Amino acid sequence: MQAYIAGVGYTGMPGWKGHRASVVVFFAGCNFKCPACFNSEILSFSEDFLTDTKEIKLRIDEFLSKDKGLSKIDSAIMTGGEPTLQRQALLSIARFCKSRKLAVRLETNGTKPDAIKSVIAEGLVDSVCLDIKSPPEPAAFERLTRSQTFFKSSDELIKDIHSSIKLLRENEEDLEIEIRTPIDGEVVSSLQQVAKIAESIGNIKCIWKIYPMKLCDSAGRQYSDESSLKLISKLRKFSRQIAGKYPEMRIEIE
Repeated sequence: MQAYIAGVGYTGMPGWKGHRASVVVFFAGCNFKCPACFNSEILSFSEDFLTDTKEIKLRIDEFLSKDKGLSKIDSAIMTGGEPTLQRQALLSIARFCKSRKLAVRLETNGTKPDAIKSVIAEGLVDSVCLDIKSPPEPAAFERLTRSQTFFKSSDELIKDIHSSIKLLRENEEDLEIEIRTPIDGEVVSSLQQVAKIAESIGNIKCIWKIYPMKLCDSAGRQYSDESSLKLISKLRKFSRQIAGKYPEMRIEIE
């Protein structure tokens, strides 16, 4: 099977709670064009990324072979790009990882609920990390994701993400769920907008990580703008109100 894969890597940092180290599969291609994306070089379905999934599985085995006896790698992360745009390749690689006794984490923007449903139904994921970048407001959503096309409106994409959240809620006892929201203070500028994001997530058993969006200067140094940092500062107190309303949600503010 051919798939657009930008590469296979390794992280010695814990991929998520209770896991030591992970192989990381970078799926190329994304339906978002977020201005602050740090993987912007792999967002297209370039022929340079086209490879056979057998090669990807060999690369995973190479990492596991090097790790033999060390027992550090115990998990795999499917990230991108957007892995769910290539459902069959995602299923194939996740099945392979499971055959190697690896826990699997899927990182997704949530716009392909059918693909997420497929990997959950087969028991191929242990953790899902969902990015929610804006409140369910089409104008803000489009500014942050640049995802609207002639064929798919922002409203429709937001509805797809809601479907994915509903799916995760239905399976919260079997999954570790993490939701990430990078705050761009120029677009998400009020506590009320953050409250709308919380409302769209609902009382789901998850970790909700909120942090200032990272930008890069001309020298490649990361920074967060003042408006983002100010809102994050206000959120430290406001988050207690959110936690009181949604007790299953654990909020972490960086």
